[in-house]
This record gives sequence, structure tokens and C-alpha cells, in this order.
Amino acid sequence: MYDDVTHLGAIISQNTFVTMYLVSSFSTLVDMSGKLADLAGYTHRVGEMLEIMRLRLQPDTLYNNSTAAEVLQFEEEEEEEKAQQLLVNEEKDSRGYPDDTDISQTTRSSPHVLSFDNLTICHPITKRHLVRDLSLSLTHSTTLLFHGPPAAGKSSILRAIKSLWEPSLGSVRSTGDVLFLPQRPYFTHGSLAAQITLPEVPDPGKVKELERILDKVGLGRVLEECQFWEQSCEEDNFVANSSISGVISPDKSIAHNELIDPESLHNTCLPTCCCPPPTPPSSPSLLFRTPTRPWQNILSPGNQQLLAFSRVLYHRPSLVVMDEATSAVSSDIVTRMYGMLRELGVCYVSVSHDETLDRFHDRVLVLEGDSPGWAFRQ
Repeated sequence: MYDDVTHLGAIISQNTFVTMYLVSSFSTLVDMSGKLADLAGYTHRVGEMLEIMRLRLQPDTLYNNSTAAEVLQFEEEEEEEKAQQLLVNEEKDSRGYPDDTDISQTTRSSPHVLSFDNLTICHPITKRHLVRDLSLSLTHSTTLLFHGPPAAGKSSILRAIKSLWEPSLGSVRSTGDVLFLPQRPYFTHGSLAAQITLPEVPDPGKVKELERILDKVGLGRVLEECQFWEQSCEEDNFVANSSISGVISPDKSIAHNELIDPESLHNTCLPTCCCPPPTPPSSPSLLFRTPTRPWQNILSPGNQQLLAFSRVLYHRPSLVVMDEATSAVSSDIVTRMYGMLRELGVCYVSVSHDETLDRFHDRVLVLEGDSPGWAFRQ
């Protein structure tokens, strides 16, 4: 059929190229489908947030979103609960306290930091029972560890503590400030001080305090590394700018191996780059300098968890919830972290698959997973 072998080879080569191009195009479509699914999820979350914000700004406006309606109903119930608690407090005040009694001290020592009352949690989509009839109370300086297989309901309990999920039955109550430490911490685009004081704005007058916190968690060397990163960035910037076609100024070209007079650089216009200018002697501490790269790309996973843990030492909350927050650090660092929590005297709740963490907690709650059952292990 084909007398010319050269012509046949050209056709085969052309068809091979078209086939490879189609495979590459289909692979791109498959990859884009996953990204589009992520985008749809993010859009849905942002849309719900905007709708709830509109409802708060315009409470008389009706919306058909069931999630927003549930949030408003929950807020109304919460306001009623606060009103009832206010009546109880007024009744206690009418009875009177001794003159030498500090009411704030009494309030802090008497209630539980965290309490579950017949807590039952169902998955919001599948409606499967994750936890059923869980009741416990944690006072100040009491510690608890959640154990269990994957999908047993450990993270669901944390969502209920944070009020992200509403319990199907029962209630969750917490008093005081609650600080959550996830396995992958969240960092803003800002200075090292801003990562410690998050969500507060860092105070330049607290440089010594922040430096002591970094030293205590073992991240004092990060400041030296920040200075090294900036110096390296400035050197790379100078080399890149001076090596672009060997051009230093519009009317003067210098060979790459030619010596450059430092005095001539004062009147030289270098191209703009993404790196910050050199730090002048009178600049503030490197704690308040914003790096050019995200902190997730600068710090290792272990150092990220330590930096997030430094927020506990700064804010000193009443309750610390740690969700696999020590999974990327060594055992000796884990021992030091829990030792610092003991020194602070705070109540902390941990979620981990590591059974070696049992010794750092007073009680261990084991979730069965196959059924919504649970059991305590001392």
C-alpha cells in the first residue's frame, strides 16, 4: 500500500506525536479536575462565611441557607444561656461574699475548664455516630489524651470543642481562653514575632520576652538563621543583577571577570529585586522583619510545631488542645514541651497515635472506632 518507506515513517511519527499530545492533554484535564474540586470547596466555605457575615450585619434579612439559619439559632440559644447564667450570678452576688474573697479567684477555681455532658456526635453528612454519651470534666491542671484508630471521632470531638460542629445530643462547655495547636500550624505572611503573638499584633517593646520564649522552646538559633538568609539573599541579588549581560549602567558595560570599583556603585542604578535592602544598623530586631519566603518553606515541620508551641508560652491560655502537635519532633523535645505545660499549670488535651504520650497525661480516653463506644484508661 505504501511504496515509499520514508513516507510511511513520517506518518507513523506524526501519529505518535498526536497520540502523545492527546495523552498529555487528558492528563492535564485529570489534574485540573482535582484543582477545580478544591476550588469548589474553598468557594463554598467562603460563600457560607460571607452569608453569615451578611446575616450579622443585616439580621432582618432572610436567607435560604440552612447553615446560616442554624448558626443564628445557635447564637440565640447561647445568648439565652448567658442570660440564665447572669441571673445565677446575680443571685450569688445577692447572698454576698466575704470581704477578703476575690470573686475572680473563686470563679477560676470553681468551674471546670472543659466538660462534656452526655455528648453525642454524628457525622454531618453520613449521620454515622462517632461518639455517644460521653461525659467527663477537666479542672485546672488536669490532662487528657485521646487515643483511637483513624476515623474513630477524635478530631470530631475537637471540632465540637471549637464549636465547628454542633453535638447531636448533649453539650460541650469550656471556660477561659482555649488555644488549638494542629499538626500543621498556620502561619501568616509576617515577622517571626507576629507568628508568636498571633492573633495579636506584636509589641516592639516585648523583644526580650519573645527572645526568651524562642530560647525556651529551642528556636533561639532561628534569629541567626534569619540574618544568614537575608545576607545570602542580598549576595545572590547582587550577583544576579551584576551578571545580567554584564550591564551595570545604561552607558557602561563591564566584563564578568572585571573588578568593580565599590565607589562607583553609589551612583549605579541596579534593577529592582524581590529581596529586602540590607539591614541598617538602627533597624529593629530581626524578630520584626518579614522574610521574603513563607515560613512553611523556611522552617522544618518540627520547627514549625515548636514555633506554634511558643504561642502557648506567650498567651498562657486556660486550655490547650494539641492535635498531633508533637508528631514531627523527637522524643526528648516532646518531654521538654510537656514539661513546660506542667510548669504553666494549664489544662491540656492531646490527640495522638503515639502511646508513649500516656505518661504525660492523667487520663487516657480510648475511642473504639468500630462503634461509638469509649473507655477510660488510667
